[in-house]
Amino acid sequence: MPAPRILGLIAVTFLAQACASIAVEYDFDPAANFAAYSTYDWIPAESRRVDLRARDPMVEKWIRDAIEVVMRAKGFQKAGPEGPDIRIAYLLVLEDGVDSQTIYQRSDPDWRYRTYGPATTTTRSQLLTTGTLVIDVFDAGRKELVWRGAAQGEVRELQDPDKREARVSEAVNGMLAGFPPGR
Repeated sequence: MPAPRILGLIAVTFLAQACASIAVEYDFDPAANFAAYSTYDWIPAESRRVDLRARDPMVEKWIRDAIEVVMRAKGFQKAGPEGPDIRIAYLLVLEDGVDSQTIYQRSDPDWRYRTYGPATTTTRSQLLTTGTLVIDVFDAGRKELVWRGAAQGEVRELQDPDKREARVSEAVNGMLAGFPPGR
């Protein structure tokens, strides 16, 4: 493979890693009859959250709106007076952390001959916030959890609202792509 092509592949790999991705996973109760579910309603929001960033009314609205869009697209309807088949709840958790990267630089000009000489190291640390969004789906009749999805990714609080809303939608769509199983 020619050198420019190898360098191009390496550059694409690093670019892909630089974009903060959202890790999505889900699990479900294989005994649940997902084909019987056609209506949904909400479980009241969690009031035990202490991180005010996770109680942002705009973010809460974006999450609910994104879930409702996906549910309607999948043929689910909001429950009427007869009650829902399933109830949906979500929880957003934000955790602060530090991402550190250390770069080693050799000052010896003959590094390709594996001579060992002086080297310098540079460590860059960056504060970051990781968000985890969990969506739970409960069978309303049995009152049991039948499906759970989780999405985790870096939260950029200073992004403009449109980008933040798109990121929430991306996380919800990624999770609910696996709901309902087999459909």
